[in-house]
Amino acid sequence: MNQVVDALEMENFSVNTIFQPFSLTRSNFYEGIFIIFSQWIIHDNRVRKEYHQAVGDAIDNILEQIHADKITLEMGAQDAHQMRNGFFHLMRYNTSPIGLLIAHSIHATTRPYTYYLEKKSLSAFGKPSKDLSLDQAREVIMSTLISARRPSRAVTDMSKRASLFCKGAIITIAAKSLYMASFSSAKAIDIARLVVWGSSLVMVGRFGIFITNNYMSWRSSRHNRTRSD
Repeated sequence: MNQVVDALEMENFSVNTIFQPFSLTRSNFYEGIFIIFSQWIIHDNRVRKEYHQAVGDAIDNILEQIHADKITLEMGAQDAHQMRNGFFHLMRYNTSPIGLLIAHSIHATTRPYTYYLEKKSLSAFGKPSKDLSLDQAREVIMSTLISARRPSRAVTDMSKRASLFCKGAIITIAAKSLYMASFSSAKAIDIARLVVWGSSLVMVGRFGIFITNNYMSWRSSRHNRTRSD
C-alpha cells in the first residue's frame, strides 16, 4: 500500500488527475459509448433467455394439466398465450434503453389467442376455425399452444450473436487499455484513470437500465389507473 502511495506522490498525483479521463480523445469517447451500449445488449440477451425459460416452464406445466384432464386443450392454449403475454410485458419492464427503442421501432406487441388460432387455421386448412372439423380444430389448437413457447429463431440468434460480439469487444478494449496503461511512463496514474473511467461506464450503463425499468413501471401503473377510472 505504501509503495502505491509513494508511486502516486512521485508522479504528482492529485484529485484533479484522477478525473482527467473525462477529457478523452475521440477514440476513447466512442469506445465508452460502445461499452455502454454493449452492456445494454448483453443485459437484454440475458433477460430474453430468462423470458423464454419462464415461458417454456409454464407451458410444460399447462401440457401436464391437459394430459391429466385437469383442463381442456382449448383452455390450455388460451392460458398459454395469456401467460406468454404476461411474461412479455415483464420482459419489457426489465429491458434496457436500447431494448425499449428496438421494441418501439418494430412495434413489438402482444396479440390475443384468437389471432394465432385463426392464422394457423387458415395456414393449415385454408378456412377459419369455426369451419374446422373436431380433429382439425384439435390439431390447430395444439399447434397454437406449442407455438406459444417457440421464440423467434432469427431474433434469438441475432440477440445471441450481438451479445457474444459485445462481450468480446469489451474484453478487447479493456485489455488494450490496460496494456497501454501498464507500459506508460505514468503507470500508476494511468491505471487509476482506467479504473475510474471503467467504473463510470458501468454505472452509466446500470443507471440507464434503472431509469428504463422505473419508466416502464410508472407508465404501466398510470395506464392501470386510467383504465380503472
